[in-house]
Amino acid sequence: MNTWSGLILAAGKGTRMKSRTPKVLHTILGKPLLSYSVKTLTKLEIKDINVVVSLDNHQAINEAMGNEIKFITQAEPKGTGDAFLSYLDQTDDLADNIIIQNGDMPLISEESITQLIDTHNTQNNLITVLSLNGRAAQDYGRVIRDQTGSVIRIEEAIDSSIKPDEISEVNAGVYCINTKKIKPLIASLKELDTPESYITSIVELGYKQGELIGTSELHSPLEIFGVNDRIQLSNATEILQEQIIITLMSLGVTIYNPDSVYIEDTVCIGSDTTIHPNTILKGNTVVGENSNIGPNSTIIDSEIGDNCEVNASTIEESNIASDCKIGPYCHLRENTILENGVELGDHVEVKNSTLSEAVKAGHFCYIGDAVIGKATNIGAGTITCNYDGESKHPTNIGSNSFIGCDTMLVAPVNIGDNCLTGAGAVVTKDIPSGRRAVGIPARILDNK
Repeated sequence: MNTWSGLILAAGKGTRMKSRTPKVLHTILGKPLLSYSVKTLTKLEIKDINVVVSLDNHQAINEAMGNEIKFITQAEPKGTGDAFLSYLDQTDDLADNIIIQNGDMPLISEESITQLIDTHNTQNNLITVLSLNGRAAQDYGRVIRDQTGSVIRIEEAIDSSIKPDEISEVNAGVYCINTKKIKPLIASLKELDTPESYITSIVELGYKQGELIGTSELHSPLEIFGVNDRIQLSNATEILQEQIIITLMSLGVTIYNPDSVYIEDTVCIGSDTTIHPNTILKGNTVVGENSNIGPNSTIIDSEIGDNCEVNASTIEESNIASDCKIGPYCHLRENTILENGVELGDHVEVKNSTLSEAVKAGHFCYIGDAVIGKATNIGAGTITCNYDGESKHPTNIGSNSFIGCDTMLVAPVNIGDNCLTGAGAVVTKDIPSGRRAVGIPARILDNK
């Protein structure tokens, strides 16, 4: 049975990034560059994925990528051919074929690689090269063919005297190689007397031995884009962001000013939702239908229901049900749960708390480590004093209660249903249901 392995080249120094961080770990839309290549191979169900690393960047890449991949160490930076030889030397059980790509090319599509693999299998080639026609660029190797159209070699850009307008077919840097057919050529590849060896040398060596060499063309010219510096990192981000936004808009999401938003590809947004300018959506965020998000909002790893409004607010690791209104200038921190119909006005901060259906907090509040019952109103300036300097303590408020302006709730404290606190009250003890509390410290008034 035909088996496949993947090899991603990531041992380069990336000096043009001017960074202590390895180039392939710089992020695009929340993910390391390297993860895009890994994701593509994973989607193609290639389970044996190997990454060539250097002695310098091995630890950092291992920490970032975890157990997703295997590592091949290239002892010295001696080119892509040496990286491939390092893989062959360090791998005991070789697959029948291997696909090789660079770790700094995040735009290579699953469709292009699928077609490359199909061409390789159909033609039974020694090596099949992903190429692009019509690309006039100085920094890509040129595909050289003989009079019959057969590929005879690839001239690396650094070594080539060919002008860009003389040959327009360029090497995209992705290859399929038959590992069984390559074995007789390995010695010749090792014997090349050059400071650096290139995978592309296999093309010329194979042609001279009468092996079949093939090419498969990229689906889009944008895919050939590689990242070598921070300008190219920004350009690649812009391209990928545009693809995400186009997909969302085709699914019924309104984005009035696409250039002003940041949306990662892990984000899901329902139809008829509008994303306003200067909005950032990151991580495992889900937004329901017919909601308005932004302007000037940041949502991270959170779920927002249907018919919600989030205006100029930040929401992190929280769960917001439907028909909620938030902001402006709210901050919902980790483990915040808002049930249906909750309304939070300006400058409300909530952390590790559950606000039940129809709770309202108009403005200037801090609610932490609290559970608040249905239809309770939290007055302006209310604070749950949940931290005593050593530990956090809970506050529980029942349903249909009214917490007056500037109330201080000194946790741990429990307030029942249908309670009322006077403005400026400092509540230090529990309030039974149906009672009122006023003063500093708050005293519970008799029912009349």
